[in-house]
Amino acid sequence: MNYFQSHSLPADAGVVAAWESETARAREIPLLARLIAERGAELYPEFVKRYAEVRALSRSTRRALQRRLAASRDLTAIPAEWRRRLAYSIAGAALLLVLSDGPTQAGTITVGAGCTLTQAILSANAGTNVGSCTGATASPNTIVIPAKTKITLTTYYPGPYSATGLPNVTSTITINGNGASISRSKKGPAMRLMTVGHNGDLTLNNLTLSAGYSYYGGGAIYNAGILEVNNCIISGNFSYSGAIANAGANQNNTLAVGNTTITGTTFTKNGAYAYGGAIYNIYGDVDVVNSTITGNRADTGGGIDNGYQGSMAITNSTVSKNTAYLGGGVSNYKGDITIDPTTITGNKAYFGGGIATYRGGMYLEDSTLSKNSSRFGGGGILNINSTVTVENSSLITGNKGGRYGGGVLNCGVFTLTSSTITGNSAKVAGGGVANINGTYGSYSCNYSFTDNGTVTGNKAKFYANVFYY
Repeated sequence: MNYFQSHSLPADAGVVAAWESETARAREIPLLARLIAERGAELYPEFVKRYAEVRALSRSTRRALQRRLAASRDLTAIPAEWRRRLAYSIAGAALLLVLSDGPTQAGTITVGAGCTLTQAILSANAGTNVGSCTGATASPNTIVIPAKTKITLTTYYPGPYSATGLPNVTSTITINGNGASISRSKKGPAMRLMTVGHNGDLTLNNLTLSAGYSYYGGGAIYNAGILEVNNCIISGNFSYSGAIANAGANQNNTLAVGNTTITGTTFTKNGAYAYGGAIYNIYGDVDVVNSTITGNRADTGGGIDNGYQGSMAITNSTVSKNTAYLGGGVSNYKGDITIDPTTITGNKAYFGGGIATYRGGMYLEDSTLSKNSSRFGGGGILNINSTVTVENSSLITGNKGGRYGGGVLNCGVFTLTSSTITGNSAKVAGGGVANINGTYGSYSCNYSFTDNGTVTGNKAKFYANVFYY
């Protein structure tokens, strides 16, 4: 039978077409061409099941899955470029899931007497037991920390990503924390807590990470590989950028992957000298789902900073009470960010109380920006030379702009669709929206404002709702 053609197994026409499309592309990959020719009858029913599963996922969850598949170390026999191509279609992601379903037995290493967390990570990286640890196998490995364990780090590893309290993760490791905590000794040297190297894949479950301090990126974690953080607390860390810093590339590591997924996690009381009090992303991919970012601070992006060529999605989350000079809640610089749906409230900045975006792209859907404030302008959103779309029942309300743009200060392309800007205020003009051409410091911009929504009930000395200058 020719498995590059559809055949008479039960599936709707759409699934058959998807199978045909992906297997046709697979002809260019010798491994896949041979595998499908030999095992097509076995793989096709699994493809049908996986295709339905991927289609049923929410957009943000599917996006996170596709990113992990693109970077998966279980599929290294498929060239990286092709993994990326396949992963970013539903059918391709389904096919990759089928191919990654082979049996994998993880080793289990338990932290306890004679086996420190440091030794457990060294054991997992090496695939053999270190110290008195037991249970290590070739990657992957699971490290179990007993409940209520408090781990305090007092010494550090010098690199390659600057001083770090635990060994650099260079294999596939899951750490089940069971409510345990990892912190830096306040009397010890400045160091972040953890790093994930470009060839590392780390999953953290139910842990508290606190008191990390790094002069570089990532007070708690620096990720150049694959990182998944589930149901954790990230608190009281400080760095140059981000309690978690995600880097898809940098001057010292062009091989970086930089793929982070954060779910059900709380970031609080973290700070940064420069970018992203809680989360900083540059060149990489970050998904934040069902999480809370509150009470963090930085110069740019008090809660979150999505930096140069970064891609980020924030879904079903709350960003609140963060502070910055630029972008109290969220900042976006030459990156792309999707917020869908999320509440951004009570954040403060000099420019862009809720969100500040510059020369990037931002899509805001079914979300609420409320009670944010800025001393100069853009209480809810500051847009400079970005393309911003706000649609599908999003609400911008109760924000304050010190002078202009209580709801929005727009110096770029801004489209409002099926959404409402109301109850905002500015001292001078544009209580709802201030559209301004001009130069502000090093920023020079021109506005484009498309209003297919509702701008009403705002307050300002001049032009209460929409101001054009």
